[in-house]
Amino acid sequence: VAVLYEDHYVYAMRRDHPRAGTAATLDDFCATPQIFLGYGTSTLEDLIDAALARTGHRRHPQIAVSSFGQIVDLLGQGDCAAVMPWRVAQVHADVLHVQPLPFALPTYRHIVCWDSRFDSDAGSQWMREQIVDIYGPDAAASHRDRACNAGSGTAARRGTAGAASAKGARRS
Repeated sequence: VAVLYEDHYVYAMRRDHPRAGTAATLDDFCATPQIFLGYGTSTLEDLIDAALARTGHRRHPQIAVSSFGQIVDLLGQGDCAAVMPWRVAQVHADVLHVQPLPFALPTYRHIVCWDSRFDSDAGSQWMREQIVDIYGPDAAASHRDRACNAGSGTAARRGTAGAASAKGARRS
């Protein structure tokens, strides 16, 4: 097991959102229509609702989607907001206004796991290196830079135009 990175959640909306210039209060957060991950049981949604319930607040989520990419696309089309990982928001910093949440959520770790029988396997070692190159601690800025330099369009904003590995090869 190896920790790829630790991350935290932020509050995101389109850059010209009416609330983008001010820090959100709990009341603002709960009053703003929200897009959320709704692909079944969502630990993130449970964490948000539990944190708000402890303060006597309740939000009113409006749109359920299955990925953060869909959330980013929809944020650009209206006055909704969303909670998302900081690393996701940073990749889309050119189109999103990002601010701290008005309540605390725990940080989380992304890990990579493998069977110890493959510790010395060259192919498995190579694959782990690729995963760390793409998702490791220094990857967020690298993905953002590639997304900004790749041109316009959804694929470029998402950073899916290609990602370089440590060996200089590109993937599609």
